[in-house]
Amino acid sequence: MRAGPKAAAELSPLDWKPRSKGADQLKLFGEKFLVTPKGKGAGKPFRLHDWQHAMTATLYEPAVDMCVWVIPRGNGKSGLAAAIALHHVFMSGIEGARCIIVAQDERRAMSMLDTAKRMVALSPELEKRTKIYRDRIEIPGSNSMVVALPGEAHRIEGEDATLVIIDEIGFVPKAAFEAAILSTGKRGDDSGKVLAIGTPSPAKFREISPLWDLVIQGRSNPDDPSFALVEFGADPKLPIDDPETWRIANPAFSDEGWLTEKAIRAQAPPKTRELEFRRARLGQWTEQSTEPAFPVDKWMACERAGVKIPHGSKVVLAFDGSASDDSTAIVVGSVSKKPHYQIGGLWEPHKEDDGYQVNHLEVEDTIRELCKQFDVQEIIADPYRWQRSLQVLEEEGLPVYAYPQTPQRQTPATNDLRGAVNAGLLTHSGEKEFNAHVLRASVAETQRGVKLVKQSSTQKIDLAVCLMMAHSRVSWLAGLGKKKNKAWGHKS
Repeated sequence: MRAGPKAAAELSPLDWKPRSKGADQLKLFGEKFLVTPKGKGAGKPFRLHDWQHAMTATLYEPAVDMCVWVIPRGNGKSGLAAAIALHHVFMSGIEGARCIIVAQDERRAMSMLDTAKRMVALSPELEKRTKIYRDRIEIPGSNSMVVALPGEAHRIEGEDATLVIIDEIGFVPKAAFEAAILSTGKRGDDSGKVLAIGTPSPAKFREISPLWDLVIQGRSNPDDPSFALVEFGADPKLPIDDPETWRIANPAFSDEGWLTEKAIRAQAPPKTRELEFRRARLGQWTEQSTEPAFPVDKWMACERAGVKIPHGSKVVLAFDGSASDDSTAIVVGSVSKKPHYQIGGLWEPHKEDDGYQVNHLEVEDTIRELCKQFDVQEIIADPYRWQRSLQVLEEEGLPVYAYPQTPQRQTPATNDLRGAVNAGLLTHSGEKEFNAHVLRASVAETQRGVKLVKQSSTQKIDLAVCLMMAHSRVSWLAGLGKKKNKAWGHKS
């Protein structure tokens, strides 16, 4: 896009008067005027696949005011939506047609607009009839426009849209969605339509976004002529590692499509969390925002009951001190290519009489004894409420390091540990308490990453937290991790 004054655009309409309408016309429009901007088929005419043609036909039904498409990621939603936007402003016959693209934020909205801009730039017939700006595409000949807006109600209110395209509706707030709907139907000619596209919402967005409500509306009122719902997804009962399951959920995973088995397999658990894979790749509605951190069978397969780390071995001690009635725990991990983990200490106030408190001096003595048994490379701990004990041990010359449990640390450490368990890259001593803490742990998704959490306040997971910290440092010291920075932490 060139800065400064724009050259005058040609004002004549496209020299094309097809007899076809709706999805059939969109198909011909794409083949005649649009070029695929990237990916498979880049540089070639934009062609609708049969499944895309059938899906877009729901939008072009005269009685339909709102159309909702729920489809896994990577199936070409944005490119298809950009083509629909351009077709609308060039071929709808509406003087002053106005298509607004709404997404969860300005970056996402601009991304779809950029796709449309690129399509225009690759089409001489469209390019000479348009003016391209940072946040819009103008067609002076018909006073029409494609505009990108973030999913913020105050930015959308006052619009006069003839077509609204909402990208990733599962993350757009209800207030913004309502403002988008109310921006249509102002011209008295029933020209306004809303197209909402997205993958199933994460559970935590279910109350924020309107998508789940729209899906329920479509499923419960299939005969409503004004509302169209199209869903692609696989039955949750099907195996998630089967390419046939992937094919059912992803129409672009076909002989003529662009999704490949290799690409999907590279995204499958344990590389991604199972809940996220089911939602984003299989189009399934997951009913919770957490999932078990470790499959029972994978964790138990790593057990080496009775195996102990030999005295004098290089180890890491990971310490998680209790703040109230939580457990205080120590895990010992061997610094080796296939590390072994065992309990170094465990104090459980909730199993004691009322008023019991963990004896800090006893914990300190346990750490000292472990340092006599093993060649301790690091003692890592979150200093919260245990700063004094850690300072005492450090002043004695022990290798104490602070490990604040921030999202920046927890996310990669948690993912690495889960991957190691799933791949059988570690072993553990299999104590009853160790198994219980680890198998109680869940993984929760937050806006800043993932972390280990309790399933309930009464179920303790402190040994699992220690394991996460220990494995992070053991992997580093054994040369199993990617060493991006030498200084990973700081003295307590």
